[in-house]
Amino acid sequence: MGKFVAVIGVIFLSGLGVGFTLFIGSIMGTAFGAMGGWFVGLVFDDTLYQLTQHLGLGDTPPWQLGAMLGFVGGFFRSSISK
Repeated sequence: MGKFVAVIGVIFLSGLGVGFTLFIGSIMGTAFGAMGGWFVGLVFDDTLYQLTQHLGLGDTPPWQLGAMLGFVGGFFRSSISK
């Protein structure tokens, strides 16, 4: 019975580790994406405005566009192994 509990414990802790990695990767991707979007928006304000209008995103601020892309990129980066 002791080995069975140890194996279940290892599986449980491994699952927590994977979940924590996905969570941290997504949060960090969102934060860095928002900062990158804000900075790019300072430099290419008119270009990003035209892009968001063309894509049908309306008046989405650059930092929010960067946060969306950073979240998706952070999630996939942390969930795809090499």
